[in-house]
Amino acid sequence: MPVPPRPVPPRFGSVSVAPNESQLEIRLLECSQTPDDERKWLVKFEVLSINPVFGPQFASVGKVAEGFCFESLKNFHVGECLNVCAEYIGGAHNGVFQLSQPKLITNR
Repeated sequence: MPVPPRPVPPRFGSVSVAPNESQLEIRLLECSQTPDDERKWLVKFEVLSINPVFGPQFASVGKVAEGFCFESLKNFHVGECLNVCAEYIGGAHNGVFQLSQPKLITNR
């Protein structure tokens, strides 16, 4: 009895990026709470500066990026500059940043 052929896995599947972390200075462009999870905030931001911590870096100065944060952003407003810890999550060409530890930058 012949052995059936094994399925061939996709050659170029989605590959997650390596663990990474950066400290970013950002300008908030959009910020809103998700309707289905009040702990999650969706953000769109401009990267003003980058301080790599470890791993590959996916932010670049001047880039407009999207992300999310599970810490409250209700006291921050569009146009304000923040210092955040950022981890890029997803594939090398289609991911988002998970932001944490947001702090207002008062001298920018």
